[in-house]
Amino acid sequence: MEGGILGINFLQIVLHLLNFFILSLGLYVLIYKPVVDFMEKRRAHYEELDQKANSFLEEADEKLKLNKEKLANIDEEIQNIKKEAIKEAEIEANNRIEAAKKEEAQILQRAKQAAEFEKEKIFKDTRDELKHLVMKAIDRSNQGEEDVFDAFVDASEKEATYGKN
Repeated sequence: MEGGILGINFLQIVLHLLNFFILSLGLYVLIYKPVVDFMEKRRAHYEELDQKANSFLEEADEKLKLNKEKLANIDEEIQNIKKEAIKEAEIEANNRIEAAKKEEAQILQRAKQAAEFEKEKIFKDTRDELKHLVMKAIDRSNQGEEDVFDAFVDASEKEATYGKN
């Protein structure tokens, strides 16, 4: 091996450099570039997943806020419905009380009418009985037996004791 200056073969150096360049190019194309591409794709994939997760979290937070608002509105509606139901119940109770009072007044009015009728009947029956007793007393006094008052008292005692004749 004959060498050039200082025993260095420049052709060998150039060939080694060429081999190194080819090997570097081959390693770059076959190993480094696919690994870098794979890593880049993987990073992009995970960034996309992260963005989706963040958007899902934002959407979930938004839905949570909406649900809380709806729940607050539902509680308010429940309170309003309760108040309305209580008012309706009070109105219904007052209506029933009024109806009961009217019915009570009607019953009392009918009872008063019945009592008045009964009172009038008793007065009429008593008047008729008194007429009857007075007539008997007058008949007895006309027969000359006794005084009209005594005849009346005797007739009323007989009536009370033995009943009507």
